[in-house]
Amino acid sequence: MEPAQREGEAHTQHQGVVYINATLQVSYLYFCLFLLQVTEEVQSILKLLRQLTESESSSPEPPRGTNRLDASLAQLQTVACKLALSHNKQVGQPPLR
Repeated sequence: MEPAQREGEAHTQHQGVVYINATLQVSYLYFCLFLLQVTEEVQSILKLLRQLTESESSSPEPPRGTNRLDASLAQLQTVACKLALSHNKQVGQPPLR
């Protein structure tokens, strides 16, 4: 194989790697935007549900460095449990175990 031909193939391979890298970066950015939107939606739902449980003030901010989506989902689980317990109390059913 000629040196010029090897250089051309190396250049083509490099362009392919650069293209794949750029594609991965764009995909990662879209994924991050998607997670941000999901987090905001969960927080919006959480805000509405907190009004039903009247526990707006009892939800501390997650510690710095905590994943916002994980923290919001944990809070959503807590609020959902409170709503289920409240509902069971209203209809006279024993709490779920």
